[in-house]
Amino acid sequence: EIGVSGKWIYVSPQIMRILGFSVEEWLQNPDSWANQVHHEDLQEVRAKEKSCQELHEPFRAEYRMVTRSGQTIWVRDDANFVYDASGIPILYQGVILNVTDQKTAEESLRRSEFHRLKSEEDFKHLFANNPLPMWVYDVENLQFLEVNEAAIAQYGYQRNEFLQMRILDIR
Repeated sequence: EIGVSGKWIYVSPQIMRILGFSVEEWLQNPDSWANQVHHEDLQEVRAKEKSCQELHEPFRAEYRMVTRSGQTIWVRDDANFVYDASGIPILYQGVILNVTDQKTAEESLRRSEFHRLKSEEDFKHLFANNPLPMWVYDVENLQFLEVNEAAIAQYGYQRNEFLQMRILDIR
């Protein structure tokens, strides 16, 4: 929690686990938070913070911070301004959670999905451009599901005709 004077009022002992600073170190420096926000994210985070204050809205953001040891982590920051009766901010309180593992997992899923789509795209390209007739069919009812251009050329059926046929219809 930060008072309107910019002085820290309270810092959770979790600051040591998350960023590697003692509560005492954090309390002594009013710029502790800003000093640890990743330099590429600070301007955007400050702008969002200002906008939320002006609109009297909660602050919700994910951004990078740098730990005492120099490691970059992702945090989710949920904070609110507390206002006096006349609407003047008197306190800024919030919670920062380390979401690095979640972000890493999300990125891994995105990469995995990209590679899956790339593999699927490669397969489709190889299938479509193979010089030999190829098809995909349902193993239960033997209905054609897909055919390549070589099959269309060799058997003389149009794609839509093929897709209405079963593999047993080919002679």
